[in-house]
Amino acid sequence: MKYIRIDETKLSSVMEIVEQAAELMSEKDCNNDEKAKLDLEKFQQELREITRNNKIQIRDFREYWGYTDLETVAKKALMPSVSKSDVSDKEIKEIIMNILEYEEAEMDWWLEYLTLNTGLPNLTNYIFYPDLVGLDSQATLEQIADKIIADRKQPPQGASQDTCDNFIFVDIQPTGNFQKVFHAEHLLCNRIGRKFARGNTDFAARAAHKRCDNMLCSKAKHLH
Repeated sequence: MKYIRIDETKLSSVMEIVEQAAELMSEKDCNNDEKAKLDLEKFQQELREITRNNKIQIRDFREYWGYTDLETVAKKALMPSVSKSDVSDKEIKEIIMNILEYEEAEMDWWLEYLTLNTGLPNLTNYIFYPDLVGLDSQATLEQIADKIIADRKQPPQGASQDTCDNFIFVDIQPTGNFQKVFHAEHLLCNRIGRKFARGNTDFAARAAHKRCDNMLCSKAKHLH
């Protein structure tokens, strides 16, 4: 089972930067308030310095509590950028066979990695909604892996990038980005029961069933 290593000594510092920046974006208009804009730029610079990632965008963490928790976004910030790689069929199968065992941040990383390197924009469908790609809804991970391997060599025509029809869409940024948000009852009754991975937008919702209470507590803290 492959793991993505991060510098755990930086985790608390990244969490602090993200938390302060997210609260600033929640309380101030960082597009028109000059002081708030400058403060956010400072957080941006600090985050890039500590993660050594000049492409990371602090605004991507706006209202993170609506779809995950602080530690998860901080871990994602510390992970290396996903890059193009000549991934083998054997490697794809190994990743898929273990995908549900990863923590949320690492699962997201591997899903992005596979999406980029298989050329399948709807890759999350294969794992979480296999019936949308021609498999049985209860397909095994081995069957899913074999289907991904076959389809990456000849991507199916008209593949949908949506992971589910049960979304509501909420405009969370003036830039027009949308966050895919599951209806609460659908999330809690998700057939996987443990994990839901983000789709192919920067603000897609994802959560682990076992961590729903933690997420609700985190969100509630920011509503008071």
